[in-house]
Amino acid sequence: MIHCRDAFKDLIEMLYASRSMLHDLNPGICHFFTGTADDAKKLMDLGFSFSFGGVVTFAREYEKLIKFIPLNRILLETDAPYVAPTAHRGRRNEPLYVEEVAQKIAEILNKDFGEVAQITTENAMRIFGLK
Repeated sequence: MIHCRDAFKDLIEMLYASRSMLHDLNPGICHFFTGTADDAKKLMDLGFSFSFGGVVTFAREYEKLIKFIPLNRILLETDAPYVAPTAHRGRRNEPLYVEEVAQKIAEILNKDFGEVAQITTENAMRIFGLK
């Protein structure tokens, strides 16, 4: 799980330099991803996935990025207790609100909520080795 802010160039350089040490199938997740599509492409080339939380419900700059990253590389998160979805802004974020993140991603991708919920759950189970 990597949380990177304003240092994607450095992060990507370090990951490429040490890519032989990364797990082949699932090297990791970029938590609360804030990079560019170019950053995402380079990280996807290394096998990384990306998590998104409540910020996608109110910050439109994430829409292009969510459309760019394949759904099989997206996970949902709350980042609780921070960054609550629109309906809860200014209050403590709770894990229950992850459903609102899924609803927004479904809206952005013009997909059914159930499909987004199922695929992102399968992604998490695969990446974390859950059965």
